Amino acid sequence: MKNLTSSFRSPNKILSRILPALAAPLRRNMPMVLAITLMLALPPFVLAAATWSPLRKMMLAALAQGFVYAYLAAALTTVTRRWVGVVLMSVAGVLSWLVCQPIIFASQAFSPTTLLLVLETDARETGSFAHQFVTPLKCVGSVLLAAWIALLPWLCRVAVNWLKIRIKRSIRTAILLLCVPVFIFGAYRLVDLYRNFLVRDLTAFEMWSTRQSTWVPDFFRGTEVSVGDAFTVVPYSLWGLYLNLHQLPEWEAVQGGVIAADIPRSAEADSVNVVVIIGESFIRGHSPLYGYPLDTTPWMTAEADSGRLVHFTDYIAPANLTSVSLRNVLNLNSVGDGEEWYRSAYFPLVARRAGWKVNLFDNQIVKPKYVVDVQLASIVRNPDLSHEFYCLTNDSIDPFDGDFLDRVERKYPFDGTVGNFDIYHLYGQHFAPAERYPLGSRFDRWTGDSLPYDRPWFTPEKRLMVAQYDNATLYNDWVISRIAARYKGTPTIFVYFSDHGEEMYDASDIACRNEPSGDMAGWLGRQFAIPLFIFVNDDYAALRPEVWSRIGQSAARPGMLDNIGQTVLNLAGVTTPLYYRANRDITAPQYACPPRLTVTRRLNFDSICSRVNTGNRGK
Repeated sequence: MKNLTSSFRSPNKILSRILPALAAPLRRNMPMVLAITLMLALPPFVLAAATWSPLRKMMLAALAQGFVYAYLAAALTTVTRRWVGVVLMSVAGVLSWLVCQPIIFASQAFSPTTLLLVLETDARETGSFAHQFVTPLKCVGSVLLAAWIALLPWLCRVAVNWLKIRIKRSIRTAILLLCVPVFIFGAYRLVDLYRNFLVRDLTAFEMWSTRQSTWVPDFFRGTEVSVGDAFTVVPYSLWGLYLNLHQLPEWEAVQGGVIAADIPRSAEADSVNVVVIIGESFIRGHSPLYGYPLDTTPWMTAEADSGRLVHFTDYIAPANLTSVSLRNVLNLNSVGDGEEWYRSAYFPLVARRAGWKVNLFDNQIVKPKYVVDVQLASIVRNPDLSHEFYCLTNDSIDPFDGDFLDRVERKYPFDGTVGNFDIYHLYGQHFAPAERYPLGSRFDRWTGDSLPYDRPWFTPEKRLMVAQYDNATLYNDWVISRIAARYKGTPTIFVYFSDHGEEMYDASDIACRNEPSGDMAGWLGRQFAIPLFIFVNDDYAALRPEVWSRIGQSAARPGMLDNIGQTVLNLAGVTTPLYYRANRDITAPQYACPPRLTVTRRLNFDSICSRVNTGNRGK
């Protein structure tokens, strides 16, 4: 009987020892636990304040997740020196403040995309960002947040001391017991998040990140991490960046195969010029060719009227970020067919190997600034392969594209020959639009009062910004006309497209690129539908009438920019079966549009946008 009694008491003895040990970090360091929890839970609270969005579930999740980290920090402090707790609390405060900065200034959560944008932003774009987003009110908000974080440890210590005096011991015990389910819930969520985003494959990472959240159905899983506690989002963002760090060597190896391949010389390289013009942030719906009421593209409209320009009515970009879009555009992968950009050939290199004189005139990127493989600069200006890609490249950029063309014409005058495969990467209509054209010039045509339409969210400032965007589009039209004039007298075909869409208070109270706003179909149409123009001069139309006729017949076909390289190679006469796929060339009779799956969020454009507004002229 005595042994039986002892066997029942043993578990009780074990529990009587374990429970006080588990509670010790809370009893000894409750102010620190409370302070770190509140610090790490700040992102959803700050986002809710910035966007007036009810984020109650995310607030609850962030508090639970922050509590887990806070408890572990307190446990570590319990078995070490007190200064360790001070350091951990300081780290949590600084981290929380940093993670909240994109929310305060741009209403965007910290994420892998945020890191990419920071790494890819040069001094000029930093100035544009500051002009667009940095306001005195937001700066005050950032300072107030820092002050709040700095005061939290003291406030929590005062609150805990007051509670010890004011409430009964039984209530304090009940509070400690309540911490158990909170810890379990927070730990469950953290384990679920970490085991899903700490994958070894980038595609799996992106697929999971763009999956719908089960906790907050309006969110994707990646957004759920980004709007959770301030600690988890950091490894999530860094891991997304890390997964990309292994892509560039594989991409470079593929280009080595292209260099070694036997590609026949193109006969077109002895007959014509091919010019690819990459625009920036061109909103398709702000051109009269797609139904806009203002004459923002007079030159292109006149060229269309003369039969020298074809505008494609159902074309989209694979992503709404420059880097993500163009790394899929400049390589010969098909996103809809499950192909990755870093396992594909760089189509300017294929053209160079086929005998073309490939020249790059880039007003955005001069040289790689960082060893970050997903950076567009690491592809376009690859330090080891650029000499294989291009015959010449520019080494300077200018604030305005027109000034940049002056520089190009001065340093690299056109010699009137054929066989040139020239690539222009313009600064286009990148925000802020007022900085994309010379103010006070003839392009400063419209003001806020000039807009022939209204929106419920328009203010005088927003109307002015829309007008400035239209002025920038007018300036961009003039820039394109100057590029076309450069090749006058030689048969030349031009392909112009924008890297992605944009928003300029068109369908909601939002400008630039953003997270989904309004209905998903409308958001996809505004952010991803892009203008694609193919135009020719009279010399080319006379020399290749059959090609020009075929292009005109394909204008209404659906397509996506990830396969524009196939069209360009065909126009350049590079139809080697090693790289050219006629079924992906929108101008070829064999064309069959692959599934239009966006890289951003992995969405099926056509299944969501069952009826895309093609914006045909005259509508």
